[in-house]
Amino acid sequence: MGEIRGEPIDRDSETTAPIEEAIADEPPPQPSIKALRDRLNRAVESEDFDLAAALRDRIRELEKSEKT
Repeated sequence: MGEIRGEPIDRDSETTAPIEEAIADEPPPQPSIKALRDRLNRAVESEDFDLAAALRDRIRELEKSEKT
């Protein structure tokens, strides 16, 4: 931990709280279908079939939600 004039810097101060709250309120970014397809191809190439199946299902969900 750093110090200013011999006093420890409080990294959990009130000044960082609003930033952390704003970050927590944002939804996680949704990967695009293209990005998921790229990951699916890499998973199949590396024979990670459990991951490939999960990615396939996620792609289907996103495609279905786009149609409605």
